[in-house]
Amino acid sequence: MSAELLDRILEAARVGEDADWEFKSAKGGFPGSFWETYSAFANTEGGTVVLGAREDDRVVRLDGLTSAQIGAYKKILWDGLNNRGKVSGNLLAAGDVQVVALEGASLLSIRVPRAARGFRPVYIGPVPFGNTYRRRHEGDYRCADDEVRRMLADADPMPADQRILTGFTLEDLDADSLAQYRQRFRASKSEHAWLSLGDKELLERLGGWRHDRATGADGLTLAGLLMFGKDGAIRDPEAAPTYFVDYREKLDPTTRWSDRVYPDGTWEANLFQFYKRVWPKLSAGLPTPFQLEGDMRRDETPAHVALREAVVNALIHADYSAPGGVVLERYPDRFVFENPGTMLVSFEQFRRGGVSEVVSDLAVLTFHPEWKRLELTSVHPGVTLEEVEARTGFPLHAPDPVPPTVPPTTEERRLLRTSVRESLERFYPRFAGAKSGEGGRRSPFTGRQPS
Repeated sequence: MSAELLDRILEAARVGEDADWEFKSAKGGFPGSFWETYSAFANTEGGTVVLGAREDDRVVRLDGLTSAQIGAYKKILWDGLNNRGKVSGNLLAAGDVQVVALEGASLLSIRVPRAARGFRPVYIGPVPFGNTYRRRHEGDYRCADDEVRRMLADADPMPADQRILTGFTLEDLDADSLAQYRQRFRASKSEHAWLSLGDKELLERLGGWRHDRATGADGLTLAGLLMFGKDGAIRDPEAAPTYFVDYREKLDPTTRWSDRVYPDGTWEANLFQFYKRVWPKLSAGLPTPFQLEGDMRRDETPAHVALREAVVNALIHADYSAPGGVVLERYPDRFVFENPGTMLVSFEQFRRGGVSEVVSDLAVLTFHPEWKRLELTSVHPGVTLEEVEARTGFPLHAPDPVPPTVPPTTEERRLLRTSVRESLERFYPRFAGAKSGEGGRRSPFTGRQPS
């Protein structure tokens, strides 16, 4: 491993410092700037700091460190990582710190992983504001307060759109939007039990109205307002003041746009109404071959399904508290969608896709694609870190402190116990039986103790 790591360091030294490599001399002592780089790497894409090397005029020179320096710096490093007055938390495992031998000297390689979203921001000192950094190319830059607030919001286990809006009522919803939604629901599932519910009860099932058992608060959620709200209520300072949705059709290169849908005051610009207006315009850009399924004509192709999924994802995964808005553009040869917010996973993980989280009956673990290991993200209520470690068959890296797993909502539990369970029983009967409570622990599938 040391030889392989040395090869990687030599290659990085040839290229010079960049977004994921930092070289520090450390001849005069453990560099104080290390902590800024630690914060920056942790809050961006991760990276490696090499002590015992310096960059002069874009040339990296590997000077090395003595054994005494290596020992002293390792102690300073681990003491600092576990000192909450120095940094907000320790992301490193023992294998992230390695000594790399040179001729007559050594380098100290410190690999900093990207922090999981529940652990960000990683900052220096006791408070995040003014002490949080991000990596941009080869530099560490102090985050603006808005960036820090964004990270804190992303770290909150409670989804932002489940926030109960104080002072908002059903009067802030557009009655026509809710009625039109019911009509579409009825056309799709005419026998569904929810169709007989009143507006408040229906919203509760959809996540648009919530009761917080811990605080006793009860009311309209941000999700309900975004979906069905009146335009003015949505952009209230207490809701989503920067909310903006925009469809731009650019089919004629001689004009700025050939069609546009945006909140111009002539319609209630909630997400439901925006989707209703925009989807027919977007889907008109796809060819629709004549197809029959039995005696019925089918006008929807896999391309329609993929496009609709992209539209819905752009709308529901947007951060409506962030500057900017959702922009959907149609060109003659392509679609371009943009929405505000930050990536909750690294770009590498996003590009590679695949399973990102493992949910067991004890905890949630996230796979780190670069370091090729599972990292503990949260522990379920009633479970201790020691219990997870005892039941895990490999060394487990865990944040300090470990946050608790947010339990499923009432509606999520209902779905798990009904439609989801029925599907699993049909295709994976043994798995469904196991997750329905057979065993000694509370089942994460049903939330109930086994009988």
